[in-house]
Amino acid sequence: MRAAVIRDYGSSATSLVYSKSVQKPSVRCPDDVLVKIKTVALSALDVEVRRGEWKFLTAGEATGVLLDHVPGFEYSGIVEAVGGAVQRVAVGDEVCGLCSLVERGGACAEYTVQREDSMIAKPKLVLHDDAAMAIGPGIFSLTALHYNLKVDRDSSILICDGASADGYVLVQMA
Repeated sequence: MRAAVIRDYGSSATSLVYSKSVQKPSVRCPDDVLVKIKTVALSALDVEVRRGEWKFLTAGEATGVLLDHVPGFEYSGIVEAVGGAVQRVAVGDEVCGLCSLVERGGACAEYTVQREDSMIAKPKLVLHDDAAMAIGPGIFSLTALHYNLKVDRDSSILICDGASADGYVLVQMA
């Protein structure tokens, strides 16, 4: 399987290797979903991981040594296989979601395995590119408005930087 792999962390000259030798992931847990990736959206989190700022994401548990990492946390794709406990998606469904922050299996690869609760059905009229790009800011906005700020229909809110990607989604959700 082909994948982009971060092998060294640090400066902008960090090596990002395009590899054909990465093992294709497989469904191992009952709530796992194997997704054939159609589109990946890279975000600031990917840049920070590449710089080595998120060591807990990239370090080996026993040694603390930085390990290879497949970047790409936001994706859109097609379900290829599901675990025995998966109920909301089926083989052939188009989905979009966020890759786990505690695993090294990002979406800059031909396939990724993620838990069922980390993805949603991609709306039929939304392109894969748009779905991958919107899922991160969408989750951020929903969390900020609903869970953190408790905004409701009678609330007023000022959204600074409304022209940014996150601000644009915040304005629409608010």
